[in-house]
Amino acid sequence: MQDYRDSGIAHVMAVSGMHAGFVQNLTMRLVSRKKIGYPARQLFCAAVLLLFGCIADFSPSVTRAVLQSGYVLIAKALKKPCKAQNALCAACALQLAENPYVLFNTGFLLSYAAAASILVIKPALAKRIFFFRKIPDCIGVGLAVNLGMLPLLITFFNCFSPVGILATIFASKLAYWICMLGFTIWIAGAAVPFLMVIIKIPAFLISSALYALHQVSAVGAGFPPPVGPVRLPSIPAGWIVLYYVFLFLFLNRTCFLFVKKHVVLSAFCVLLILTACVLRKNRTEILFFDVGQGFSALIRTGKICGLIDGGDGKTDISSLLLRQGVGTLDFILLTHGHADHAEGLYDVLQEHKVKCLFVPDNPYDAGATAVSRAAAAQNIEVIRIRGTQEYLLGDLRMNLYANEAFMISEEESDVNNSSLVLRAVSRDGSVLFPGDIEREAEALLVRSEGFGKTDVLAVAHHGSDTGSEAKNISIISPDYAIISVGRRNRYGHPSGRVTKTLKDAGAEVYRSDLCGAVRITIRKGTLHLWQKLKTSDQSELI
Repeated sequence: MQDYRDSGIAHVMAVSGMHAGFVQNLTMRLVSRKKIGYPARQLFCAAVLLLFGCIADFSPSVTRAVLQSGYVLIAKALKKPCKAQNALCAACALQLAENPYVLFNTGFLLSYAAAASILVIKPALAKRIFFFRKIPDCIGVGLAVNLGMLPLLITFFNCFSPVGILATIFASKLAYWICMLGFTIWIAGAAVPFLMVIIKIPAFLISSALYALHQVSAVGAGFPPPVGPVRLPSIPAGWIVLYYVFLFLFLNRTCFLFVKKHVVLSAFCVLLILTACVLRKNRTEILFFDVGQGFSALIRTGKICGLIDGGDGKTDISSLLLRQGVGTLDFILLTHGHADHAEGLYDVLQEHKVKCLFVPDNPYDAGATAVSRAAAAQNIEVIRIRGTQEYLLGDLRMNLYANEAFMISEEESDVNNSSLVLRAVSRDGSVLFPGDIEREAEALLVRSEGFGKTDVLAVAHHGSDTGSEAKNISIISPDYAIISVGRRNRYGHPSGRVTKTLKDAGAEVYRSDLCGAVRITIRKGTLHLWQKLKTSDQSELI
């Protein structure tokens, strides 16, 4: 499946509006040769589309195609005028009326963006650009759809393949015959079971077409960037809006002249969008990823962006970073080398530009040593920390602490206690990442300079009973405490005592097994928290 994504033809594998179009096209070809009245042909085709929608379980993109095409077919049957653009708008209105939350569905957005590109962008390009009328229709459609969907594809999939425009031409033809033959076999087999013997020939043709489709994906994925697949971070919403505004102005001469005439108003609108983007960056943001029984968090403040740990590798942290619009990391900090903190970093080191890696200077920590070697192989600066040190990256002050007294063996408790602790301080607030330190190292940490009162605490060792003593938590005195822990984990994390201690200290406690990912923003000392999931009933986990 990765080849299909990299070659830009993954959409042909998903049951979507394109396949509904295939079904409509085949049905119209078949009934056009029969002596059936014009209205009856349109209504019969609408009925077949409705059947296809039932088979496809009415996914958002299929629902769009069924509603849009049904609107047009019924209008033709009634001999009423109907524009495809109006049908698209009507389909959108019906879907949103039935379920407004479908607006946040990726398939819904991509389906309407593709349909609008064909109906609006393609004719506008043909009118605006002379040579566009001379190219084959299949290439013109591919160019228009990719132009209309470009920012959405990058935002949702973090990958764009220029060669996919050409690969789609071949893939869509193969997908058409695969879909039509498969649909025919299904209908024939359901209606007359003994025909299953006869349809082995079309089944062989389907297998051959699937093999050819796979070869198209392999060839497309094999091209190097920038012709082949390019990994890109997600685009902020403000820039997506600007893209479509400028695209609309380029394609619509009347609106372009209006903007040119009202240049002050236009400049103000652009300035408003850019200001919103700047204000969004003028804060400290901490995102605690939901990685199960592990830990990984992203911190952003101003122009500085850093990753603390990478989870156990079962969650694709690299893709999550791209989804957050992060392509470059100013630093990665590995608290210690245990698998639940380190395994997910290898992909990040390969797929992202990383300026430096902080690790504890513990020769007995085999995992940290392995990650350091992987970083060095990518020409990434590796900074080893022993004792207390302070670094300043932009407006982010990093107080680092790795207790060398515990760098004495490969024992789990010693590796935990020698974790590299980070207290990140910005002009907005502070957050403490203690790794997996236990009560012995914790008692020494709170007595160290620069590790006192903290706004946000990533609770040590997943809330294990081996740490988070009341006297130490009272010194840290966090407003929010985040426990990264796996649902129904075999370790019994977090400890009930630890949770009670944190609440008694006045902290609001959030657990990843109950709340999912947690995002905290701090602006000028004011904290706001968003959680991915609604807090579950804790009794469910007992």
